[in-house]
Amino acid sequence: MESILYWSSYVLSSFFELYIISKFMNVFLGSGTKEKRVIVAAYIFRFGACAVQYAYIPYVLLNMLVGVSTLFIITLCYGGNMAKKIIAVVLIYVCLFASEVVVAGVLELGDIHISKSGHNGDAFSYIAISIVLWIIYKIISAFKNINTEIVLPKTFDIIIVVLSIIIFLMETVIFSQEDIMDSIKVISVICMLLVLFLIIYLYDVISRYYAERIQSEIIKREKNYYLKQAELLEQGDKGMRELRHDMKNHFFAITSMIGDENEEVCNLGGGYATSNSTGS
Repeated sequence: MESILYWSSYVLSSFFELYIISKFMNVFLGSGTKEKRVIVAAYIFRFGACAVQYAYIPYVLLNMLVGVSTLFIITLCYGGNMAKKIIAVVLIYVCLFASEVVVAGVLELGDIHISKSGHNGDAFSYIAISIVLWIIYKIISAFKNINTEIVLPKTFDIIIVVLSIIIFLMETVIFSQEDIMDSIKVISVICMLLVLFLIIYLYDVISRYYAERIQSEIIKREKNYYLKQAELLEQGDKGMRELRHDMKNHFFAITSMIGDENEEVCNLGGGYATSNSTGS
């Protein structure tokens, strides 16, 4: 019975984790750009790879390698440049790790030893991790400017990745030491969550700042464009007025010249008629 409970909770929590990962992908990278079956295949590949590795080669470093690499494969099904994909992989992995660390910290604080509870304890931890992961996702999904097409400075991208890796390594070292007090571990978990949310908050703020800056630059360029168009129209209208004035003067001059020529023609015509009558 315990075995059935364990495997049921493991499978359900794994699928729930894939669901939350898909939600995180939408938050950081937007909707998928590949065919739906390709996206589903990528998630199934992550589930199979993680399950096989966890069952047969359960090493911490290998867990991290498989987890990060499968997340990166999933990001290939979504939009965004390579920098955004890397940031999404790092932040999502840290969120997954944070959910496990939070549960571990609570268990340490309550002096609850999962290993003594057998499969029931493992099932409980899977359920607890899923709940914490859902809470972390709901908090992060409140940020609305993470998924922008704005290209942020490379320095900022590097800082996000480095800080995320640092807090991950620090928590790994802290929880691997048995001589560290449980209260210190809990405090470190709280600090980790605060730093994680702060990183994502700064990411959101910087994205919004650059989006507003680009939008204001576009509006400024549009104003300059319309201003130049107005100046060109004004110059064209002024040129047309000058052309009309010049053409009017030329018309008067031509009319005057035509009038004078008509008088000369009439005079010439009159003289010609007189000479003809005299000759006759």
